[in-house]
Amino acid sequence: MAKICFMREGLTGRADPVAEKPLVWCIEKLGLQRADWWADLETKFTIDKWFELSPYSRPRWVIIQVDEAEASGNWKTGYYFSPLIKVADVKKLLSLDHLGSLCLSQPEEIASSEDH
Repeated sequence: MAKICFMREGLTGRADPVAEKPLVWCIEKLGLQRADWWADLETKFTIDKWFELSPYSRPRWVIIQVDEAEASGNWKTGYYFSPLIKVADVKKLLSLDHLGSLCLSQPEEIASSEDH
């Protein structure tokens, strides 16, 4: 299953998933594309690392983590990111609207990272 995470700017790509869905679901429902591949699973990456936001700020980005079990064909393992996939839209699809920001997980670590 592909892991769906919500991320804030300036935080590394290590977060607990808010949901797990088949890659096909992410493609059909979220519009995920092969070109959205961002980094391999071992890479720590930062989205908009120039922003220093409060840890209490709302997540702005959706990251999809695809592991070996889910990757097939031309899909690579790693993190996928598209600024076109919005947190609010994903929350509606996952029926998480009623939870507000409580359903969002905190990143496991905040650190400087390698550039993408």
